[in-house]
This record gives sequence, C-alpha cells and structure tokens, in this order.
Amino acid sequence: MNTLIKAVGTGVVAAVATFFALVLSGLGTTGLADSQGNWVSLTTVNLGVNEFGLLMVLVVLVTVVAASYVFAVADKTNA
Repeated sequence: MNTLIKAVGTGVVAAVATFFALVLSGLGTTGLADSQGNWVSLTTVNLGVNEFGLLMVLVVLVTVVAASYVFAVADKTNA
C-alpha cells in the first residue's frame, strides 16, 4: 500500500476520533452579554485541564496505533 495513503488515512482517522472525543468531553461555547452590551463568547469544557489533555493524547495515540495496525494487516493481505 502506498505510504502517502497510510499517512493520510491515519491522520483522517485520528482527526475523526479526536472530534468525537472533543464532543463527548463536553467541549462547547457559551455566549454572554457583558454589562456594556458587548457579546462575549467563552469556550467551556466539562473536564479539568489535566484530564482534558490526557484524554486528547490518549485518543490520538490509541487511534494512530490502531489505524497503523489495520493498514499493516491490510497491506499483508493484499500482498
């Protein structure tokens, strides 16, 4: 299998998994009006900083390892 396909495929799978992890972790935005009537947008996460960072690192790590394994198995079955 082409190396570029493996790299891009792994990146796409990791991006999709990270998107779902972000959504499930409670990432969102909140809009508020301050006392002067200006609109203020805030990013909110239901996790602490350490938990959120660890979750993102683990999701990307596990996804990249799993996608690499799947591509390696697919490459051996096509050879």
